[in-house]
Amino acid sequence: MCSPIRLDGGLKAAVDECGPVRHLVSPKLHHLYLAEWVQAWPTAKVYASPGLAKRRRDLSFHSELRDEPDRAWAADIDQVIFHGSFAMEEVVFFHRASRTAIVTDLVQRFDPATLRG
Repeated sequence: MCSPIRLDGGLKAAVDECGPVRHLVSPKLHHLYLAEWVQAWPTAKVYASPGLAKRRRDLSFHSELRDEPDRAWAADIDQVIFHGSFAMEEVVFFHRASRTAIVTDLVQRFDPATLRG
């Protein structure tokens, strides 16, 4: 699971239907609900985006993500750190079989009618 949001009973049931949760990945900025996911799936390995482990000393991380994918998903998913933002270093994933890019904080959509600044 990547970029965990607030966890409620319905969402937990939906995630459980997909199969066992073995890995939890959190971006550096949107990590507020990570502890709920760790508690719900205590056997899952928890991975930190660059810099997150320093911010969340209350959590135990398996490792910090780098440009090379973890061996657990290296056969299926590529990853790279997107450098250059003043606020974060974003981990970007690419699932080869489906040709799907997975980004979290790097790409956001805002309603132009409500965007200011």
